Amino acid sequence: MTSQFRPAEKTPPADYKFMQFAPEGECSYCDRERAQGNKFFPPHTARWTCQSGRYNHCTCDGCF
Repeated sequence: MTSQFRPAEKTPPADYKFMQFAPEGECSYCDRERAQGNKFFPPHTARWTCQSGRYNHCTCDGCF
């Protein structure tokens, strides 16, 4: 089965806000990485140019 990717946006959506870490208590992944002092991990918010669904902590080539 072939995956369908959505086309990249030409401009950021009006409600787009990039976050490396989500506010404390909102994301267990971000909280765990923050507690360990880790700065090298996929950011909480995917890039607006992401073509693989724009999920939190995306690891596609465009986001990470």
